[in-house]
Parts: sequence; C-alpha cells; structure tokens
Amino acid sequence: MSAVIEVSDLSKDYGDLRAVDRLSFSVASGSITGFLGPNGSGKTTTLRALLGLVEPSSGTARIAGSRYRDLEDPLRHVGAMLESSTHPSRTARNHLRVVATEARVPRSRVDEVLELVELTSAANRRVGTFSLGMHQRLGLATALISEPEILVLDEPANGLDPQGIRWLRDFLRGLSDDGHTILLSSHVLAEVAQTVDHVVVIDHGRIVADEPLDVLMARGAGERVHVRSSDQEALRSYLVAEGAHVTDEAGALVVTGVGTDTIGRLAFDRHIVIYEIGAVRASLEDTFLDLTADAAGQATRHDTDPQEATS
Repeated sequence: MSAVIEVSDLSKDYGDLRAVDRLSFSVASGSITGFLGPNGSGKTTTLRALLGLVEPSSGTARIAGSRYRDLEDPLRHVGAMLESSTHPSRTARNHLRVVATEARVPRSRVDEVLELVELTSAANRRVGTFSLGMHQRLGLATALISEPEILVLDEPANGLDPQGIRWLRDFLRGLSDDGHTILLSSHVLAEVAQTVDHVVVIDHGRIVADEPLDVLMARGAGERVHVRSSDQEALRSYLVAEGAHVTDEAGALVVTGVGTDTIGRLAFDRHIVIYEIGAVRASLEDTFLDLTADAAGQATRHDTDPQEATS
C-alpha cells in the first residue's frame, strides 16, 4: 500500500527545548496507525506540524505528497480531531452547521454525521452541557463533516465509557474497511491493541518502534509465566540461575525469559511441588512500557512540550 502520510526527518524546537528530534515514519493508505508515546514525547507537536499548526524547525510532514497548507481544499482531504474549539453556548447542530459552511458542504451532512456518532438526540443541546464523552463524539463528527479520506485523531477515546470505547473501535474499523486512512494517538493501549494495524512509538521526540502491531507484540516484552509452588524462594533461586527474570505479584512468581516447560523441569528435578502455573502473553501496555523504560525515573525530560502537557 502507498503512504498517504509521510513524516521525514522532522524536528521542532521551542527555544532550547527540542520537542521532536529528526522523526521519520509513514502511514499506509487504508490503514489505522497507532501513534503512541509517554506524556511529553512529542506526539501532539508532530500532529500539529502535520496539520500546519506549527512550523517545523527542520524536516517535512506531508499528506498526499504536500504540506497541509498546500493541499487543494484540505478539509476535503483531511479530518482532524485535536483540541476542542466548540463554543459552549452553541448547540451541537449549530456548531456543525458553522463547520459545514466553512468546508463548503451541504447542511444535510450535519444530520448525517450526528447520526453517525449517535448524537442525534442531543443535537439541540448546548455544547457546554455535554459530558466529556459527548464532546469526543462531537469532535469526531466535526472531523467527518467533509467526508475526508484521511483522519488525524488525538485521544478520541478519552472520556468514553466502555460501551463508547467499543463503539469507537467498531466505527474506526468500519471506516478503515471503507478505505479511510487513520492516524490515531491514544493512551488507551488495551483499546489500541484491538483497533490498529500498525504502531509508531516515540519517546523523547524520537522513534523507538515503527512496525505492524503483530510484529511488535511478537518481539515485545514476551511471555510472562505466573507460578505458585511449595517453595517459592528456592524456585526463584533456581530460575535466576537459569537466566530468568523473576518478580513477585500477589504471592506468585512472575517469570520472564524461560517458559513453562523449563520451570516445570526445574521444579520436578528439585522436588518442588507446583500448585499453579500459567503463561500470559505480554499486552501492548507491557510492550510499550518496556520500549520506553529508559525514560523512567528521569526528573526532567528534555523534550517536554508546553503545547503537549496532556498528550
């Protein structure tokens, strides 16, 4: 598949602060790409550069081969959901009518997107009375108003309840199946793991992973084995000598680096009774934390971005 979003050697400085550091990645047409990173990692700065809201210090961020500002009728190409810009005294319908006018699309599209995001019953309520989850749905409706082929979404699941998160997952997968390309930033990693095709992880403004989700998971934090036995301390010693990494969790040993067969053999050879043993595949959260572990404990991050305090 061809790339429709291309970030190449992108850097952004705020005075002495480097928010993004020579970042390069691409997003394939028709895919959903998860764009992940700790707070202050440079995610929002990158998205803002992609949408022409900040000027890169160096490098490029292009959509369909052009800078956002150089696209012919950019609102027809790209729908974006970043920070909210809705007026609290306007109703949801009137807010979308203003957006429709700016995008030069028929007003009939307003009711279509309200129905798409399941806000029809709240169409005439003032936005200032909306819950956070309703604001998120309205932001998604705003991004979809001009029927763009490409969506850039920053934390769309924020504030949604479990039912809303499942709805969002199915909704985005349906858009992708229809040929839309989606770049999705999110902290809801369990949901990202069920939604995206590809993952880009950044930390300190730099790429730490850029690969299909299944490849990342296969090489990530690996399999963890939970085991309870008749002599936990002795088993721990034998496992460490075997090269395993062992921690404690709720009275069980959590073992990485060796599998259940090795643990069973060691216990059998040393007459230790196994009461419980089970393997758990590492989650995307485990893999993410493993990838960004080198940043843990740093009191000051060199790339903290004042525009990205909540990203």
